[in-house]
Amino acid sequence: MMENIVRCALLHSAAHDSVFFEEDRMTYRVLRIDEQLYGCEELPEGQPVCCDVLLEDETGERRVIAYPDAALTRLGIDEGDTVRLDRHTLIKL
Repeated sequence: MMENIVRCALLHSAAHDSVFFEEDRMTYRVLRIDEQLYGCEELPEGQPVCCDVLLEDETGERRVIAYPDAALTRLGIDEGDTVRLDRHTLIKL
């Protein structure tokens, strides 16, 4: 699972310079979740479908992270939820 999360982050950060992961253990509100667009190209076999997750911290600072869609569903994370980012993993609070 962690390998898929990191793979999403690496794939997304290569395409978007504004995306970054850091071990910060901060609390965020999920503002928006959008499935990444892959255009005409199909995902390589074994690659997870990733979403862009727009997060906002207590100070109003926003950031976008890439996260596997299946993990968001499994964790029950939706727009409006409060989450913590801990070691590249979202945790629903």
